[in-house]
Amino acid sequence: MNEEDIPRVVVGQTVLFRTDAFADRRIEGKLREITPMGDPIAKTYRVRIDLPDDTPLLIGMSVEANIITREKPDVLLVPADAVQGSAVFVVQGDRAHRRSVEIGIRGTRMVEILSGLNEGERVVAPAVSGLADGARVRPTERPGTQP
Repeated sequence: MNEEDIPRVVVGQTVLFRTDAFADRRIEGKLREITPMGDPIAKTYRVRIDLPDDTPLLIGMSVEANIITREKPDVLLVPADAVQGSAVFVVQGDRAHRRSVEIGIRGTRMVEILSGLNEGERVVAPAVSGLADGARVRPTERPGTQP
């Protein structure tokens, strides 16, 4: 865990795991311990996480672990790779238009949008470097998303 994240981490928080081996399964744990001293060279801290007895995870498996430090219900989310600074490109017909947005909580995969975008509007994801306002685009759906 990076040192800049450690102030928001406390024992008892929920930890969500993602792994390709169990892509469709929600795997949770609870943060049990934070090492009192970090690694000064790597600027990281070790944490220990309790897993449920029925966990499918095996020793040595590669996982992505996300510690839930804050939650908000009923928010507007966009893919993190759609956000460029404080803007997104909104698809209107066959054109992409740059729009400034106010960002809330940032996650590794999703970003909360506080204002500047309405539910149901389509955004360009991943955002393409050099995409001009008004550029012509051909919308497609990401797997697992709905129009």
